[in-house]
Amino acid sequence: MLPLTSVTGWRDQPYFTASSRLFRGEPGVLEMLDMPTFANEAPFSPDFALASPENVLVHLSNGDSTNR
Repeated sequence: MLPLTSVTGWRDQPYFTASSRLFRGEPGVLEMLDMPTFANEAPFSPDFALASPENVLVHLSNGDSTNR
């Protein structure tokens, strides 16, 4: 099991962050969602996920607290 960082639900789907990745679904039907990269190809890391009625909001970081 991955240590969960943040869990939320949107449109009857669970979304969660774990091990610096964003996932959707539940055991047996998990989907890892791709994250964008900076121009220098440094990856973003999702810190946490929240849901509003219309959107899933994911806070991303590049691992440097000055660039959030």
